Amino acid sequence: MSSDNLYFRETDEDVALFQSFKKLTSRYSSDGSAEEILPRLYLGSKRAALNHDWLKQHKITNILTVAHDIKPRFPKSYVYKVIPIEDSIYVNISKYFEETFLFIQNVLDQEDKSILVHCQMGISRSSSIVIAYIMKSQNKSLKDAMALVQEKRPHVWPNASFYKQLEEFESKISVNNNSDSESNLKNEIDIEFVCEKV
Repeated sequence: MSSDNLYFRETDEDVALFQSFKKLTSRYSSDGSAEEILPRLYLGSKRAALNHDWLKQHKITNILTVAHDIKPRFPKSYVYKVIPIEDSIYVNISKYFEETFLFIQNVLDQEDKSILVHCQMGISRSSSIVIAYIMKSQNKSLKDAMALVQEKRPHVWPNASFYKQLEEFESKISVNNNSDSESNLKNEIDIEFVCEKV
């Protein structure tokens, strides 16, 4: 068994809670909608990705599929990237945070492009990727990034393992930001010292 499937072991209570939530939100899997979380960044379900009219209407140019069992439907019309993972507490989704960040950022850096990020229901896998992107691109905490996404798409809920991995990603980003700040402060002090000597 790969390391991807050994990442996290959840309690029966947490599994039951997540399964109950999925039943309550199952109606969203058939509405065909997606929401614009940030300008030109959409989060949605499989049905949104299969709706050519919707994709054209929202000027989608790139599609990021976060699922192991959904193949690109319109490969000649859109640029696809597929992250082939299951919505499982044993999956290491964090290993894809960096490459999906780069894919999304590359799209949004081009003003004439828009991207749809989706999984089967637009609740757990794809929302985890979008939340991670927002945390890094906007230097937001997990709590704030989650709130931003849920404001636009209220039923998103990363599974318990994905959430824990997002917490770890938050700590990693915080450490990197602190290191950058300390480095910038040191550079400023060095510059001031050189100026004083001159």
